[in-house]
Formats: sequence, structure tokens, C-alpha cells
Amino acid sequence: MKKFIQTLVQFTAISVAITPQVTEASAGRIVTGTDASSSGPHVKAFSGRTQTNVASFFAYSPTFSGGVRVAAGDVNGDGAADIITGTGPGTAHVKVFSGRNLGELHSFLPYGNGYAGGVFVAAGDVNGDGFDDIVTGTDAGTTAHVKVFSGSTGAEIRSFFAYPAGFNGGVRVATGDINGDGRADIITGAGPGGGPHVKVFDGVSLSELKSFFAYSGSFAGGVFVAAGDVNGDGQVDVVTGAGTNAAPHVKVFHGSTLAELQSFFAYPVSFSGGVRVAAGDVNGDGRAEILTSPGNGATPSVKVFDGLSLSETASFLAYPVGFTNGVFVAAASVKRPRLEINLTRVPQEIQLQWPSGCACVLEENPIPTDPQGWKPVNIQPVENGSRMGLLLPAVQKVRTYRLNCDPEAVRP
Repeated sequence: MKKFIQTLVQFTAISVAITPQVTEASAGRIVTGTDASSSGPHVKAFSGRTQTNVASFFAYSPTFSGGVRVAAGDVNGDGAADIITGTGPGTAHVKVFSGRNLGELHSFLPYGNGYAGGVFVAAGDVNGDGFDDIVTGTDAGTTAHVKVFSGSTGAEIRSFFAYPAGFNGGVRVATGDINGDGRADIITGAGPGGGPHVKVFDGVSLSELKSFFAYSGSFAGGVFVAAGDVNGDGQVDVVTGAGTNAAPHVKVFHGSTLAELQSFFAYPVSFSGGVRVAAGDVNGDGRAEILTSPGNGATPSVKVFDGLSLSETASFLAYPVGFTNGVFVAAASVKRPRLEINLTRVPQEIQLQWPSGCACVLEENPIPTDPQGWKPVNIQPVENGSRMGLLLPAVQKVRTYRLNCDPEAVRP
């Protein structure tokens, strides 16, 4: 059954409510990528609620065997979750694909032509411009170099080393607003060879906000990281997954206090191929679910766990059962697309806008208390880049407008 999100706006010709220019993704998505194998860099996207496969493609040449790492975020502000990919060892190529039509939005080498060791990726609005930015981290074999690139322009806006220069295990990356300033902070996990060291850096100043070991200090298999409000308290939490040569141990730490909120094994404890993690509200319940995928040596089973009860709410094979080389996973949350109001230069007209990637219908109701009074506005909206919009004549009495949006659909 189709479920709708409603965003209400009321105005008269004299008083107009102005809402922030904020664009949010409307559809929950689970994105996966194959690890190094002869199967090629195969990326898939699934519905967050039903796990239906909604996209399937090769991010790079099908003959590339280094694997593909994935992230998801709205980099162009159209309301659809775009797919960010990074190659495994053999090159270090980042691409961004439109969540609406899989068109290529960005393609670049974050560390130049001289580095081919692979790259990890994440997405979040680091600079606060309303567009998700692209965060990259080097793979094992070199220093832990983190960079951030503007989602809107592709320009490099941050660059730093997360761990000491002598550490060459690389760095895994995630984003989340840990300090509550409205911008994404950068979460890092040390790659293999060091302790399971997790750090959080302020997205604006790059100052170190948090630093802790997620597992025993003697464990040197690396740690995967993710972030999301798992317990629904309004604070973004840090999710970790143990790397290779350990049981598939997942933990959740409170973003403010670092208190351990959850600790569990996503797969049989005998499995030692590592567990990759993601976090996001993929089912629209207002809390981030914990997503996991196995490393090398297990069937490609992606699992979704409720962040509070740890009940397994979904489990599916992202690739054929015979594929056992490992899977990377990412999540894009279900969010509410906002109806925006702009005053035009003509006092008699008001412009309404919403993200173009959202499958929405604008409706009006002259009597807000009448639940049966909603009717579609009989004006065809016009797409302008990442926005849909239309001009409405101002009226002398209050009228109420809403967006009826299918949270599982993305407008092509």
C-alpha cells in the first residue's frame, strides 16, 4: 500500500510563512557493492521497506576485479539519494550516480594518478550548504588520508590525516552530526595493522571530538564505522564492525557519552571474515536501523536490525548465493521532503518549490479542518534543475497546501 508524507503550508496575501531552504531525501535505500572478485564492481540498490531491487549496474568496467565500496547521499539536492562509489585496490576512482536515473554526476581521482590502492567513501553535509558532500579515505598500504569534496561542485574542501604518519593501514570513513551543530562530522576507523581505533572529527574545524577503541586494543584486523540515531534520543550514535580475523562483532556507542548501547554478533561467531556496517532510518520509523554485510567467506546476506531491540527486521541475499567474496553496504534514510515558499518580485504571486527527485503531488484545501477537502492543484509544476516549482496567485484568505509524497518512490 502506498504511504504518503504530508508537509503543510498556510499563507495569506499579507502574511507569508518562510521555511528553510532544505532538501531531504524521500526514499529509504539500501545500497550494496561487491568486494574484490571476478564478478566485477557490481552495485545494487534496494527499497528500504521491501528490499525490492530497484537498481543494478557496474560502477566501473565489468573486468575490474578490485571491488567497489558504496555510500549514499543527496549530493545534488534533488531529493533522491544518489549513489557514491569508490574502487578497491587497483585504482582509486570515485564516482557519483544520480538516484533518479543513474546518470553520472561526478567522477574523479581523490588522491591523484599516483595512488591506486583503493578508496573508502561516505556522504554527509560537512559544509552546511544543504548538499551532501563526498568523504574519502585511503585503503590499507598507505597513510590514513581523509578528504572531503563538495557534493555540489566537486571541489576539495577538507584534507587531513586521521592517524599518525607511521600508520599505513588506511582509514574507513562515515559521517554524522555528533556535536549537534547541524553539520556532518567525520567518523574514522583504523584499517588493519593498528588497534580498533575510532575517532570523530568536527566537520568544520577538523578538531578531534572523540577517540576510543571499539574492541580490545590487541585486535589489529581493522574496524568499519557508521553513524545514526539508533536509540531515537536525537543524538547520532557511532556504529562499529570488527574487521577480519575476529568474530562478526557489531557495537553501538552513544554519540555524546560513548557509553556502549549495543553489542552483538551479526553472523555466526565462527565467521572471521569481518562485518561491514551502515546505519539509517530505512523503514521510516524515526530511528536508525543497523545494517550489516559480511566480508569474504560467507554468503552475501545483508541484514537489518532494529536499533533498540536488535530484532532482525530484514535479511536478504544481495547477490547470488554462490558469491562469497564479501559485500559492502550503505543506507539512505527515509526523510520528509519539505515544501518551500519563495516570495516572487510580483506581490500577487507566491512560488512553491520542492525537491525534483521526490514523487509528490501538490494539493490544496480551503478548509484545513475538512479531511476530505484536499484536491490536487490544477497547475502543472515546472522542473528547474533540482527543484520542482509553480507560481500560485496570492489570496486574501488562508489556504493550506501540502505535498502528498510516496516515500518509496523516486521520480525519474
